[in-house]
Amino acid sequence: MDILDDLRKVIDHVRKQAEVGFKFYPDTMPAANGGTDKNNFKIYHNEVTLSENVVIVKLDNFNVVHLGHNVLNILTTNDEKFCNDSIAFVDKVLKNSTLISVSAEKERNRFLNILSRKIDAMAANI
Repeated sequence: MDILDDLRKVIDHVRKQAEVGFKFYPDTMPAANGGTDKNNFKIYHNEVTLSENVVIVKLDNFNVVHLGHNVLNILTTNDEKFCNDSIAFVDKVLKNSTLISVSAEKERNRFLNILSRKIDAMAANI
């Protein structure tokens, strides 16, 4: 149950950050204007389910893609074509998604409430 309680706290914190549109530490009061980091927290919702986990790191001189493979393995590459294709794919997905941080409160609450209900269902089965 402790893990589920912690997961609830994470979702609550994500909800608060999404409302204001910037990151801040848990259990702290966010600055009213977000300081220099304003608009650094964006959540998008897309109805399409993607079956891969990908992390794209954009650096000044090059990009790196970390791709989850076979559950426990991670493939990492800085191949320029692969990175550019991955960035283009993610950009296309974002273009066809709904920004649910700061705006779209109804959609944001619907999405986060679904996650909360899933946690509650897990807790009920324990």
